[in-house]
Amino acid sequence: MKAIASSLRAVLAAVLLLAATGALSEDKGPMYLAQATQVGGSFLATGNYKVRWEGKGEEVELKIYQGKKEVATVPARLIQLSSPAEFNSAVVQSKDGTRSLSAIHFQGKKLALRIGGDAAGASSSGTSK
Repeated sequence: MKAIASSLRAVLAAVLLLAATGALSEDKGPMYLAQATQVGGSFLATGNYKVRWEGKGEEVELKIYQGKKEVATVPARLIQLSSPAEFNSAVVQSKDGTRSLSAIHFQGKKLALRIGGDAAGASSSGTSK
């Protein structure tokens, strides 16, 4: 019984440490679009944006801001990458001549956001270091 209690204390300490360093509460990041891109029902111009997401678990609501103005809101899914992203990138898919945002990766993070369907076959647009 003492071993279980000791293990639980160690797990709790690790969770508190992660929460204190922000590893569990990361909920915002930068995004740059190199070309006009559709996000949900909005078309966003080339430029710098900030993204923020809210929700519990993998399913979140992604809000995109240009300056202080919210310009788009879409459902998204948090995904874990096998290794940290080398740079910030907005991943877009082109279909029928329309560029749509499909994922956002954040430099140094194993966390990414997937927007809409499968991001396979997408190209990276707007990478920045």
